Amino acid sequence: MYNPGESAPGACMVGRCVRNKAGWIIEACETLVARAGKPLLGTHVQDLVVLSAAEYHECQDAVYRYGTMARAGALIRHASGEMVAVERIEGEVVDGNVHLAFYFSDRDSPKTAVYGTFGVETTIKPPQNAPMPVPQDVVRKSSSSTSHSAQLEKWYAELQARGVVSAKYKMQRVRNVLKDIEGEPTTEAIYQWFLDARSRERPIGPAHIDNIRRDLSLYFDWLGEGPDIKRIPKIGSSREIGEGVGAFMPEEMAAIIRAADLDEAREKPRRGWKRAALYLLCWETATRVGQARRAKTTDFDLSRRVYFRRAETAKTGKPSICPISADLCRRLEPLLGDAAPYVFAQVRDPSKPTTAKRDNLLADMSDAGVPWVGRDGLTRSWNSIRKGAASVMAENGVSPHVAKAVFGHANFATTAKHYTRIRPEAPREVVDAILDLSEKILDSEPDSTEDPVSSGNGDSSMDLPTISTRRHGSPPSSAATELAGPRNAKDGPSGGVSRVQQSSNQDFECATAALLRAVAALLEARR
Repeated sequence: MYNPGESAPGACMVGRCVRNKAGWIIEACETLVARAGKPLLGTHVQDLVVLSAAEYHECQDAVYRYGTMARAGALIRHASGEMVAVERIEGEVVDGNVHLAFYFSDRDSPKTAVYGTFGVETTIKPPQNAPMPVPQDVVRKSSSSTSHSAQLEKWYAELQARGVVSAKYKMQRVRNVLKDIEGEPTTEAIYQWFLDARSRERPIGPAHIDNIRRDLSLYFDWLGEGPDIKRIPKIGSSREIGEGVGAFMPEEMAAIIRAADLDEAREKPRRGWKRAALYLLCWETATRVGQARRAKTTDFDLSRRVYFRRAETAKTGKPSICPISADLCRRLEPLLGDAAPYVFAQVRDPSKPTTAKRDNLLADMSDAGVPWVGRDGLTRSWNSIRKGAASVMAENGVSPHVAKAVFGHANFATTAKHYTRIRPEAPREVVDAILDLSEKILDSEPDSTEDPVSSGNGDSSMDLPTISTRRHGSPPSSAATELAGPRNAKDGPSGGVSRVQQSSNQDFECATAALLRAVAALLEARR
């Protein structure tokens, strides 16, 4: 017997994890003492906070959430001086007596095997014939994780034996989901967990949701029983990212490129020249930013103004040829003269491609006065450049099948689903054009045959390539044949290509022309 507030006989020392230059060290911080009238259901391994029954699981979530704490583990120093890792502590104060249950991990390697084979040990024994009191709410909420605890440890051991680097994080993600589910996990319970995870104040990201879904599927497949994760509807998966990203309009893209040019003229620029060239390359060729930033100096032929998208950088694994404007060639010329293999190379390590960070895009958007949320209510990202290019192509009558080839999609369904959105003003402009045409017909005025887009370019600063608008049945022009010419010797000694490839390259050229005319007109209008 002992009084509350005094050190219990044989009380344990709780170790605190301290970060220093030498790594993790463990130091005894204070003696664990009893608190009269308050259950001791858990101890936060870092802050030594005594928790109530309702806060117990929040404590465990904090332990699993922080990787640094999980690696070091909660360490208990026995009276003998031995340090052992502890997964959790349970107990309560009854009539001045402390009833504690310590759930240990593997004692042989306490610093690494934090989640080893669990056992139960009581350092302060309760009175004889008195069972260890455990609150019912803790039993009810942790029944799912408790029943799967031993299985998770076996699964974790097998993953480690197979050399899976992320074995610990896979096990932690599965454990966290099972801890939040009351009772046995079912498809309905896991589906509701996904919904709650996406509706939190700080929701879990789509990529993390996909990782959790994959880890749950791996665990239950290994277990041989449980819910079928593949039957659970996808909630907030990465497949929906494309639908939740807005598109840049041509006038917004022109403003962003101009802002990058102005940044280059500053005394200490943010390397705006490279960013402006990267923006223009993604806009003109509708190339993914990940593919564009890995473009090499050998991928460009400025004499013929073409960009060869290599198969190894393409998402679909197919190469393609894209025409580029003279303005982009002018921007790329000083970049191609560097010794680095990549056009957009890192400054510190030229052997690696640059990282297209969202902060750089947001900085240029802020300088250009382009809002982060578009008029369609969707946020902007690097993928918004591709979506903006798709909108311009659709409004200029580019065939969806040609757009599929330009964007490098594996099938037409992807093009139809993600890249057929038009800007909000387009329907109203179509109605206005129809009304204007009707008024001209009623007034019997001759309709002008001049192309308003091409005639409005004027003396644009962008040297647009000559675009052939032939039909597929007519022979290609000599300029188009030169543009589509191969670079490799295996294409033939004469340097010729098939008529199908010439037609495909002409379609690329027509699609690019629509983007170039739109940007050229806007740049000219802003002067």
